Amino acid sequence: MWLEEPSSVTKVDQAVLDLNIPEGSDISTVARLLNGVAKTELEKARAAFDWISAHAIYDFDGLNAGTQVTDPAMLIRKCQGQCEGFAKLYAELVRSMGVKCHVVRGYKRLTLVTDLATIKLSKTLQNGQWAAPHAWNIIQIGEKFGLVDCTAGCTKQLKKGLLSDDGAIHEEFFLPEPTLSATLYRPYELDWALVDSKPDLATWAKLPLIYPHAARLGFTFEDLTAPIENKDGRSFQPVRRSASWVVRAQFNFNGGIVKRTTLSQVDGNRFGIYFSPPEGLSVLNYFVYGKESKAQLICSQPFLSNKPLSLFPLVYNEFEKYGCQLIGPLIGELDSSADVTLQVRIPTAVEAGININGKVTPISRRGDLFYGKGKLPSGKVDVMARFTAHDDWHGILQYTVK
Repeated sequence: MWLEEPSSVTKVDQAVLDLNIPEGSDISTVARLLNGVAKTELEKARAAFDWISAHAIYDFDGLNAGTQVTDPAMLIRKCQGQCEGFAKLYAELVRSMGVKCHVVRGYKRLTLVTDLATIKLSKTLQNGQWAAPHAWNIIQIGEKFGLVDCTAGCTKQLKKGLLSDDGAIHEEFFLPEPTLSATLYRPYELDWALVDSKPDLATWAKLPLIYPHAARLGFTFEDLTAPIENKDGRSFQPVRRSASWVVRAQFNFNGGIVKRTTLSQVDGNRFGIYFSPPEGLSVLNYFVYGKESKAQLICSQPFLSNKPLSLFPLVYNEFEKYGCQLIGPLIGELDSSADVTLQVRIPTAVEAGININGKVTPISRRGDLFYGKGKLPSGKVDVMARFTAHDDWHGILQYTVK
């Protein structure tokens, strides 16, 4: 069971937001007031998730000090604790509201852990991943079961005495799609897994981490786990795209973004990501960019590379805007003493050229394929295009020539 369309519970979300539940209320009081705005079992389960996620404070300081509040009767009055306490609190609250619920314990995969207490408790997986001990809930509505994670839903954190708040709750962790969420959650008791496939830890660690937003955007497990191909010495991952959004990727290394390590483009009749991992442990993150929405992280793939970094050309916005395809060279740093064969498809362009020191030299074309061959001078060299006869030149991509 998963919540494919969150708009179906929008009225409950707003009603919970508008509720004035007195601070320090006990479980029975909170349950009674939430039941006043929720009628069906689904609405009741959602209302409890909304309320806990909005009030919960994840207490890193308590985790590091070894002081964890797990008694629901105490936790509801302050809502400051960790996953075990929040899972127990959610279970008590929704049971009081008439919904069947279980507390499930297991591992949750993480790609970036900086908290020492979490590291100490976690199991190390391959490629710098962590399997962190975690607790979440499984609710039952009729004959269907679904995952609920209030800890992932909350946005407030207490760390080193400072309280932070990211804003709106992460509602996507209420009934996420089971097949994709199984890449993140693995119960100790595998009977609580909501999928038939139950890989061992080593196999599990080889899967990408696929986040709840992916299913909401129509991605399937197969869309994000297609075999990685080798094309012209570069790795290529086919992914699906839509007319309403595009997929971009970036490598994170030592907490920072490594630029020019990915190239998102059409490849024949397919769309995909060329990538070149930096040397060492890194994470390739896939983001979906909608025309009117902010970027959403849908997938992470950990990598361990022992090859020196090889950068792609710098790509300008017009490259993606006009659906361009770089055939070659894919390497971003060129040798001024060697001949270069440039091939790039620029749909709808009427002319393309090479900008050297402010002067654009046109290159040949065949249909939407623009091409040229020769040596390039040292410095920054831009590939430019015009899309009407009277248009200004637009930068498409840039090479560094040494």
